[in-house]
Amino acid sequence: FRMLRAVNFLYCWSRKAHMRKGAIVRDSVIFDEVEIREGAEINFSIIADHTFISKGAKVGSREEGKNKITVVASNIKISENAVVEAGAMVEKDC
Repeated sequence: FRMLRAVNFLYCWSRKAHMRKGAIVRDSVIFDEVEIREGAEINFSIIADHTFISKGAKVGSREEGKNKITVVASNIKISENAVVEAGAMVEKDC
């Protein structure tokens, strides 16, 4: 894992994860073999291995008072433009 900091974003990123141009990851942990498509946004989340975050999906929240950690289990697909609320535990595709 690598710890990266960019524009006040802090996250732990696996070398085997892939983030497409235009995706945003803030204050999160990303495990191996995770694909994050363009326009996706991940905040205050833990994304387990072999997970696919589709284009435009929103996982977690940065809103004031909603700093609950969102967890996405292994082998999950988050659909295009899906919204996963802050504090959710995702154990099946959505």
